[in-house]
Amino acid sequence: MERAVLDRLILLGEQVDYLRGTKLTEQYAQADRCYLLLNGKVNLYINIEEKGKELLVGRRGQAMTPMGWSGLNSPHRYTVTIKVSSSTASLICWDVSRLQTYFDQHPKDYLAFLQFLTVEARKLIRETGKFLDKTNGPDRFSPTISTPEHLDRCDDEALDILRKSPFFEVFDESFLRRILPAAQKRLYGAGQSLFVERERKEGFLLMKEGEVDCYYHTRDGSQVPLRTITSPGYVIGWSGVIGEGHILSASVKTPTEVFFIPRAIFQQLFEDDIELAIAFHLRILWLISNRLQTLRARLVLKRYDQEWLTIMSLIQQNATRLELDSQLNKLPYLLKSPLTLKDAFAILEDTRLNGDSLEKQLSNICLDILQETRREQLFFEGLVKVYKEVSSQPVTAPVTIVRKRCAEEVINTFGHTQYIIEGMDRLPNTGGNIFIYNHLRNHIYNTLPNGFQITLDAHFISSMILYPQYGDPGTRIVRIGRGGEFGHQEYYKRLGHINVFTPESDVEQLTPEMKQQARNTFYHQAAEELAAGRNLIISPEGTSFTTAESPGPFRSGAFNLALSLQKEPLIIPIAVANFDQRVRHNIFKCVIQEPFRVSDHLTRGCSKGQMTGFLNNYQDVYKAYVEDVKALGVTHQVEARQLISA
Repeated sequence: MERAVLDRLILLGEQVDYLRGTKLTEQYAQADRCYLLLNGKVNLYINIEEKGKELLVGRRGQAMTPMGWSGLNSPHRYTVTIKVSSSTASLICWDVSRLQTYFDQHPKDYLAFLQFLTVEARKLIRETGKFLDKTNGPDRFSPTISTPEHLDRCDDEALDILRKSPFFEVFDESFLRRILPAAQKRLYGAGQSLFVERERKEGFLLMKEGEVDCYYHTRDGSQVPLRTITSPGYVIGWSGVIGEGHILSASVKTPTEVFFIPRAIFQQLFEDDIELAIAFHLRILWLISNRLQTLRARLVLKRYDQEWLTIMSLIQQNATRLELDSQLNKLPYLLKSPLTLKDAFAILEDTRLNGDSLEKQLSNICLDILQETRREQLFFEGLVKVYKEVSSQPVTAPVTIVRKRCAEEVINTFGHTQYIIEGMDRLPNTGGNIFIYNHLRNHIYNTLPNGFQITLDAHFISSMILYPQYGDPGTRIVRIGRGGEFGHQEYYKRLGHINVFTPESDVEQLTPEMKQQARNTFYHQAAEELAAGRNLIISPEGTSFTTAESPGPFRSGAFNLALSLQKEPLIIPIAVANFDQRVRHNIFKCVIQEPFRVSDHLTRGCSKGQMTGFLNNYQDVYKAYVEDVKALGVTHQVEARQLISA
């Protein structure tokens, strides 16, 4: 902004010194003041009403930083609370109504001020992004820098995208048709870079179709993801149109078509129409405000780890504009339970397509923020399908068929998750083995409506490891359910696994004779399964633990079984981690260790003391296995989608 313009504007305001803690703006309040920071520092907060707290979302301390500029755009209310954080701060304070009256009379000064605001306000996006964690770790790939393919442009197609664009919806048809001849259609392949930070692309990028990830790099080269853009007409890159370098990077996730509109066409139109230039820059400020809303919502999610609270905060930030009967008001309540997640996403998809302008904007922000929650919703629906597939089978159905159908549904369900499997090359070529694993407690979030919990780790091993390798999911050792656990009973009686009593079963009425008979039955059934070439899946702990506690004390059953058989089976240890956690922001991890025979360590008929010594030592070995599997993806660079390695 030229010094002469600034001097004229300063005369309209007053210089004021404020002390630490002074509140300059209050979120949601009528924006009747705006400021220019001369010296000192301020903090920016948003209110989290359900927690009765304020969340820090930004800091500003650079001289000539404008603040409170939301008063210039509808609905003319502050989007954040700003407080002085230094001992003192000096600012120029303007009355917004007086400033607006001056701008109405001096449009050139208004435009100069808006151009200054857009350049300064865009810096908030990067600064707010710095508050987010490095959630992706080291770069998983480096986007290729290559020239996009230029495609023949269809005017009707380009005009349709402009009409769909939330950014351009406030402009009339004549403006869209004037920029239409300059629009260039470009095709980018997966992995290509659209732009990188500080690169200056002299123009405007609009999504036609595809998927683009936006992120920035930290000093150590890590990527901090900010948002994913998929909606037709949405702005991908805009800094170039105001003559600035990009503050973020963007790369193509799937083949993507975009429209590029050169800056020159806007400059040409603005020379002849200053009112149009003013309207355009106000729209840029609107765009920046939307980007900041998305980032601040992510900060709420990072701080409190509650999706419903995050969306509640976002809706509250727009409460002055959102209709009271908008379906979006239901979202925070629907997001509280996995049983109603499907309803929440149905509302979001409907309003994204059919809502008013604000609803479309908020729906896209929500869908972007809730990507991990969407995966969790699909996973939960998958668990329901697994249960229904098994429990709906007639009691007379062959267990081999029921187990295979169960395994196939489990494979589909885990397709919505991130997981790592290592050590597939350690698997024996033939069946008849005993697979042991550290059993992890299910997260309560994955409890089905009938109170039943599908044991994730055991189903994962059975379906994702044994079934592909041997064509059979194996036979599991499962606890006998309590009398009231009808869901447990209906499920497992169809699968024909070997039932045993555990501390979680109804064991109070069992006599010593009944317990011995149950053990004998287990040994007999297990021996038959192994002799038939089927694999057994056993948790030597006999109960479940969290990943942090795992493994628990080992019991001798699986090892005594192996020693008791004439043809001794191999023991294949599998260490697992994170199956006790929710799906979102999680990677299920599984490592197959080297097989061994118990007879390599103990002789048949060994004493109880010798077995106890072996179990204690082996539990320490297994603890190291679990620590190693927990470190996967942390000490190693991993693309943890459906990664299965030898």
